[in-house]
Amino acid sequence: LLDWLRRHGEVFGLDPPRGQARFLARHGEAGRDRAAVFAAQGATDLDAGFEAKAVLARWGDAGARRELEAALDYAPVFAAAAHEAWFAVYGGSDWDRLSAGRDDPALADRTWSILCTAEPDWLAELTRTLERVPVPEREAWARFIVDRLRRQLPAAFVVGAISADHGVLARLLPAAFSTLVQECLGPAATPDRLSVDLLAWLGEHRPMQGLALARAHLDSPHWGLRQAAEMTLSKAGAGAIG
Repeated sequence: LLDWLRRHGEVFGLDPPRGQARFLARHGEAGRDRAAVFAAQGATDLDAGFEAKAVLARWGDAGARRELEAALDYAPVFAAAAHEAWFAVYGGSDWDRLSAGRDDPALADRTWSILCTAEPDWLAELTRTLERVPVPEREAWARFIVDRLRRQLPAAFVVGAISADHGVLARLLPAAFSTLVQECLGPAATPDRLSVDLLAWLGEHRPMQGLALARAHLDSPHWGLRQAAEMTLSKAGAGAIG
């Protein structure tokens, strides 16, 4: 895809889509792909434009960095796009601003998107930061993430499908994730749709834990959880049921 984009840079004209600049940042080279990213700043899609500016900032363009940082204080629609690009693409580390975005209704959706899509190194730095912050701040982040996980569950719920990004909580706040597992799937839990989704996620991403919990819930009075347990064990093979 990278070679194709380089050969056919005109395919998007002057209006490249969101994701192109980030793709070039991950797989391309600053010296070779800077012109394409620079042009993408003029995209009509605000996200694509600010994403391109963030990539240029990552590549050392001080002017692009200043423009992106200034946009954080623009009118809400511009500030929201800049907020996501600043953290998820450029890799900004002003954690107080990120926390403020978490608590701002105009930026909360963008903050959640950041946690789901940011680069691994940035997420690792955020994880280390959250280990050092006061307990109330960690708890605020845990509440925010769990609320977002619940919001990701669709109205037309499908047992066995994984709808929520549980890995966000597991990666950033391991202790809070363990608490959520107990609250959703522990002996004293009252199962709900999040319990069902979480069990499916564990079966996929933490199979040993998922299998143990699936066995424990084969006789659950909650139909969805019982079905999820059976599906988890079935995927692991008949030998896992015994």
